[in-house]
Amino acid sequence: AVCCALGVFIIGSNQLEGKDKVPLKVSELLISGTKAKVAGNVREAERKLIQAKNIVDTSTFNESYKLKVNYLLGNFYYETNELQQAEKYYMEVVVEFQRGLSNAAESKSDTISSNQKDAFIAYSRLAELSHDRKDFERAERLYLQSLDVLMSPSDLSNTYQIWLKSMNGKKSADFGEPIKYIDSNLRKKLLEHGRNIAGVLNNLSVLYSEQSKEESAQAIHDRCEAVMYFSSYGQTVRETKE
Repeated sequence: AVCCALGVFIIGSNQLEGKDKVPLKVSELLISGTKAKVAGNVREAERKLIQAKNIVDTSTFNESYKLKVNYLLGNFYYETNELQQAEKYYMEVVVEFQRGLSNAAESKSDTISSNQKDAFIAYSRLAELSHDRKDFERAERLYLQSLDVLMSPSDLSNTYQIWLKSMNGKKSADFGEPIKYIDSNLRKKLLEHGRNIAGVLNNLSVLYSEQSKEESAQAIHDRCEAVMYFSSYGQTVRETKE
């Protein structure tokens, strides 16, 4: 499974950008739903989330709000093992995300937005569910789409090439100078999201192995190691400073 931290995210009244503000009622419903779930009142939590969805779906909110509520519903059903429902709402997340990409300013941003993080998780979990069903073609497509949300193919290629050079023919790389050759924006992505990206790459490598596509499996596995190298480098630096 993809190693993602998935704590429930509550939308504040000024949390999301756009001309429309999330009404207090939606925030109250999401907070109440979270409290109900923590207390073990699963169906009450579900009811609150559905009420919040009904409000945003019947109002003139942009895709950010709709995406977030669908994401929370997807997480809810994933955590309660109601996977068909989880898949339904994760699909709504990616639909809203694709709609949002028409916003040129957002799609060209150098920072990772909350929507991108949510879409990445939605895509990767949809991929896992397809993978579990042995729907390899759909799983491959969704794994690749999840990767593209956080890291472009060119960024992944650059990361791999720099990692490869740092190996210098050795079986294992040493931490150090190679990080300086990584573009600052890409470096930030790797340090913050590298482990989750590597999780998807690992799943994709396993997918290829299960189809006896060993060359593709090895290529993706190597790129997984490259991403983990720079992700772990960041962790090592933080631990050293502490």
